[in-house]
Formats: sequence, structure tokens, C-alpha cells
Amino acid sequence: MAAPQFPLDPSLAALIIAHYEGETQQGIFHGHGRATFINGQVYVGSFHGGRMHGHGALTWPDGVSYEGDFAFNEVSGRGKYVWPDESWYEGDVSRGRRHGLGFFMSSNRVTSYEGSWVHGYQHGYGKLVYDELQGIEYEGDWVTGQRHGKGTMKYASGNVYEGDWVDGKKAGKGTMHWFDAAETYDGDWLDDVQHGAGVHVWKTKEKRGNRYEGEFANGVRDGYGVFYYANGARYEGHWEDNVKHGLGLFFFEDGTIYEGEFVRDRMVDMNDNKNKNAETLPTLVLYIDDILRHEDKARALKATQHAVLRANTDLRNVYRHYASCGGTTTSHAPAENNVLMEMRELWRFSAECRLNVSLGKLNRYLLVVRNAQNKAVKKLRIQREKKRRHMNARAMDAIVTPREKWTDIHDPDRVVLFREFCEILVRIAWDDALERGEVDMTVADAFTYLYDSKIHDHASTPMLPMEAIEISVHSLEMQTVFQKYQELLEKLFAQYSGPAATPESDLHMTTGNFVLMLKEKRGLGALGVPGVLKCLRKTNDEDGETDFDPFLLDAELIYPEFLEAIAKVAMASATRNLPMPVLVAQYIRDTFEKPPPAMTLRRLTTMVQSKKSLAHI
Repeated sequence: MAAPQFPLDPSLAALIIAHYEGETQQGIFHGHGRATFINGQVYVGSFHGGRMHGHGALTWPDGVSYEGDFAFNEVSGRGKYVWPDESWYEGDVSRGRRHGLGFFMSSNRVTSYEGSWVHGYQHGYGKLVYDELQGIEYEGDWVTGQRHGKGTMKYASGNVYEGDWVDGKKAGKGTMHWFDAAETYDGDWLDDVQHGAGVHVWKTKEKRGNRYEGEFANGVRDGYGVFYYANGARYEGHWEDNVKHGLGLFFFEDGTIYEGEFVRDRMVDMNDNKNKNAETLPTLVLYIDDILRHEDKARALKATQHAVLRANTDLRNVYRHYASCGGTTTSHAPAENNVLMEMRELWRFSAECRLNVSLGKLNRYLLVVRNAQNKAVKKLRIQREKKRRHMNARAMDAIVTPREKWTDIHDPDRVVLFREFCEILVRIAWDDALERGEVDMTVADAFTYLYDSKIHDHASTPMLPMEAIEISVHSLEMQTVFQKYQELLEKLFAQYSGPAATPESDLHMTTGNFVLMLKEKRGLGALGVPGVLKCLRKTNDEDGETDFDPFLLDAELIYPEFLEAIAKVAMASATRNLPMPVLVAQYIRDTFEKPPPAMTLRRLTTMVQSKKSLAHI
């Protein structure tokens, strides 16, 4: 505010000031003084040109007091307010109101606010402690005294909400951790309740592993959603008021399917979907008709299912072990044992068992498994419709097979049920047999070979240094490094993925493009192209010395493998014995953040001479 250029007329001052003691200049209050106003206010402090200006203290008749800066009769600058109930504020003020940064303490001494103020209201970023003794507090964005924007709320129960707020209520995207109930919700909110799309996870002993992904309305499951049960079952379909209601699919733990109507959580036509010979069937159904080549497919399928069931106990222990490795955690969500495996944990299992399968291919295996099971759904729908009406071939073809609609095939959070885990192993085993030239081997024998050679007692085989990096790269310390450079690394990955990386839901980079990136960024170092390819090659040879495979350049890297590849090259290039996170961070910084190398004098001279030679031609 601009300072007035004229002194206050003494006659005007006399109209509002009953008594003054202090310094004057030419009859005008100037310097230090004490003024008692006709309304009972008392000011002690500095005057300038007849106005309160500088440092001073002002007391109101109702007991409110202020001490701090004044600017030409206005309370502006920095100061401290004290109210009769002993609450107080200290910080920036403007025209008598809290404005800027400041701290407020209530009279009960348990409620306080520290942060930004605008025109007397909390506005901007700040922390409000509602009850220090019970730990109730909010830290985040404010608008005109209300929680609005992004913020974190901690409750007396220990529960924590992190996310968006609108007009003091949870609205937008957010995560709620109910620690007292061992539940977590991540998704859309409206008017303080779950509303929209979200993921709800249960972690209590009774429900640990249950997970719902889908639509919510007014705080309950309502609309379309998928419920994953801890025992390996899955429901896909419509919900109403928190229960299954309408058309839906229920995939039992063993892989059998119910397709039809649900009414208030109950299957209407359960008996119509049940196989009459269910008691003679194995307890695990595999949908692998596309890879069975035996003339008697039913017999081949049964043999494969029995082969898997023979390893059932060990496979379940392996599944639980990797599921309990947990995924990413936040400061408010410590790692807890999970029952359902996620893709990131399947990636780790594959690396530790040396399945020699890329992460992208693992993700696509799950897509194939889901769609193979979905084909069985079409058969059930045809059976149901045949009971209701006559159907010709055209009508049956018109029934659509449900397909998985994934926006990102490589989502590390995607759930892998135990039955799906087993079928993925069967498909990996069959592809492995074909690669080894075992064209006459049955699918059952292929699975048994894979299980005996790579899964059973896999922990007894020591890992090679480069293989160990594949595991270490997922540690919290390494993830912190990658998060620090996330924007840079994601930009590089997208840039070198190239136009061939379609569809958008299946973004990947070839090994050849990865090498090209390092070459253009001068990141090959002493390794050169052969050294980098040696780092990236997946091999079961302990000496690691195999002939160069030209097909390696076409191998696909999804984003986590891209990070893993950078870590491998960084460790192989290291000349000092430092911790892995330090070396990788230094390599990323030196390779991708450094400016283009300056042209040396020798190179510049050579270019000039070349131009002169061309000019004489």
C-alpha cells in the first residue's frame, strides 16, 4: 500500500483521539507515543505524520490486543493478536486481517493452524491440528477456510485419507486407509463417500485378500464391478446396494463358471450351470484347448490337470510366498501379507525361477488365460438362451464372447488368481517345449518338466550377479531412485518405443532401440554394444558365454524391464564399489541429464579444414 504523502491534520486527530502522550513534530504526533481513542482503544508505539506507523501495540475495549507492525494507521506487516479467551495468532497481517503466513493457537491449546492465510481465512497450503492429543489433523490445500484441493486427513482412530477435497468434503480421487478395520479404498469420492470407480481391499484375518474393483455409488458397491475372493474365486457383473444383483459371472476357485442372474447375492439358476459329473472332475479346470494337440483332447486335458494337481500343494505355497512379498507401499500403508498375487509378484517369481520369459510376455499370458476362460462363458450363454428360445446358427454366432478391456496390459497391480497362475505355467511350459524342439511331448509332460527343472526347489540354485539385479531393482531404495528421475525416464521410454509400439495399451521398446538410445546419449561407455547386449541377455549358462543372438535386438522391453536394463548397464559400467542406488542414480544423471559434449578444438579445426577443401573443388 502506498504511504500517504501528507501528515494527518491535528484537528482530525482530535476527533478520534481523547488523549495523547508522547513525541510531536510541529503539533503533529510523530515519534513514540501513547494514544487513547474515544472508543476506548489504546495504542502505544511509533507515530509518523500523525498516524500509527512502525512498531506498536493496540488494545481494544473488549480485551483483544495486537502487537506488531503498523502502516499508516492500518494493522499491516507482521504481528501477534491475542484474544480474551487466550487464543492467539502470530504472523503476517494486512489491513487488520490475517494475511500471508502465520500460526494460530486456540484457547483449548489442542487446536492450531500453521500455514497460509488470505483475508482472515485459511487459504493456500497449511496444517490444521484439530486435536493434538488424539492426533486429528489435516495438512494440505485450503480455500476460504475450507479443505479444498489436495490434502491428508488423519483421524483419532488412526485412519488416514489422502487425496482430493471440495468444500471441506472428500471429493475427486483419493485413498482411504481404515487401519482400525484393516481396509483400504483407492478411487473416486463425492460428498465424503466412495462414488465412482475404485478399488477396495480387505486385510483382516477373516477377509484378507478379498478385493473389489469397480463402480461405487453413495459409499457402496453399485454398478458394474469385479470381486476377487481370497480363495481364488471371482465375480464379474452387476451390483446393487453392496450385493450381487443382475446378470453376472462367477468363476469358482477350480475354474468352473456360473453365468446368469443374481438376486440379492444369490445365484438364481445354479443347478443349470452345474456339471452333472462334477464329482468325477478334477478340482482345477484349465482352459487350454488351443494348445492341446492330442487326438483325444479330453484325455489330454485331464492328464494336464492331474499333472498340475500333483504339484498343487507346492504351487500353492509358492503362490502364497510371492503374494506375501507385497506391492508398493506408502508412508501410511505399511507392507502387509497379501493372499492374492499381483503381476509385479509374478514378474519376481519368473525372474527367480529363471523361466526366461519377458515381463511383457507374462502379461500377455494372463490376457490369453482370461480370454480363454471367457470363451467358456459364451458356451454357457448359448446354453441359457437355448432353454428360453429356439436358436439357429446365426443367433448363436451373434452372442458375443466377453473380452478383457485393459487400458494397460502391463499394469503391475493386476490380480493373478491361483488358477490363472497355474494355467500361465502350463502355457509357459508348452512354449518352452516347442522352443526346445519337443514337438511330440504332451502338454502334461511339458508342465512336469518345467516344474521339476525350474520351480521345485528353485531356491537352492544360486543366482548370477546380473540375475540378482533383476530382483534388487524392485527394492524400495531403487524405486526411490527411479521416482526421482521418473519424468526423464518415461520421456525417454516413450521416445524410443517408436511408432511400432501399438496398441497404446501395449507400449514397449525393443532391445535394439535401447542400444540405439545409449549410443545416441553416449551411455555405452567401455562396454560397447556387445557388452550391453551381454548384460541384457537372459541365459541359463553359468559362464554366460554364448554366441551372439541377432534376435535379441528384437526382444521387447516394457517399462519395468527398461529400468532393469538401465540398472544392469550402470552396474556393469561401474568403476567404483558403491551401493547400487548410488551407481544407478549417477549413471542416469551423467548419461541422460548432462548437456551434449562440447566440441573440442581439434574436431572444430578438422571441420573447418574439410569445408575449405570442399570450397576448392
